[in-house]
Amino acid sequence: YTVVPLLSFTFILKGMNYMFSLGLHYVKKTRYNAYIVSVVAILNILLNIVLIPEIGIYGAAITTIISNIVMVMAFYHYSQKFYYINFELKRLYILFSVGTLWLLGGFLSDWYLESVWSALVIKVLLFISFPFILSLLRFFEKIEVENLSGAWKKWSKPSRWIENIKKFEKH
Repeated sequence: YTVVPLLSFTFILKGMNYMFSLGLHYVKKTRYNAYIVSVVAILNILLNIVLIPEIGIYGAAITTIISNIVMVMAFYHYSQKFYYINFELKRLYILFSVGTLWLLGGFLSDWYLESVWSALVIKVLLFISFPFILSLLRFFEKIEVENLSGAWKKWSKPSRWIENIKKFEKH
């Protein structure tokens, strides 16, 4: 259970890989996908050989994270080289940084709190505070805040749920 948060983090990195590899797919240079994945697989194996004997399953988890970070950077570099996409890197950096810190907070709560309930409370607070911290860091654009506000108004009253669902069916 203490390794799961680390491994969950790799799903975020995997999503970034998909997003950053789009340029390679668009210009039909997908052979770079094979090169990148092959190099990263070798890196992963080498890091596993070094870290697993030292720190066990944590070594495997850390190796997976490092390998996926290298893959994200390689996909971004080569994809941008062949087909530039103006990613909102500042926003991605903010989201990634806050998410990483919150993940670390959840992970540390497992290590340092003796009570499962205390760790659960910390994790719930981290989960709830995540969008508010992003808001304080001016992550959201005005249109996103307006859309969220409209969605909240539309769906916050259970008595209107059936009416709202019927509107979806008409489209």
